Amino acid sequence: EILNSPRDSFKLFFDLPGQIELFTHHSSLRALVQRIKKNTYTIKGLFLTDSFFSKDSTINHAIFLNCLLVIFNLEIPCLHLLTK
Repeated sequence: EILNSPRDSFKLFFDLPGQIELFTHHSSLRALVQRIKKNTYTIKGLFLTDSFFSKDSTINHAIFLNCLLVIFNLEIPCLHLLTK
């Protein structure tokens, strides 16, 4: 019933674990994203990073590069937010 509702009013959130290896090295999540996109649903990514890590530029650059790897691997638009 939920999946038959109009797509403009339907939003589904997946809260995935913070293990970056699932997004950068494994193909299972990419296959799931492709399957969702095949059904003409729009999918977007949201990265939440603790602002504590922005103090060190090396760690901050590594975080942004990991997010970029995920964007290229999953082929979805993403938004990166600092929390706290």
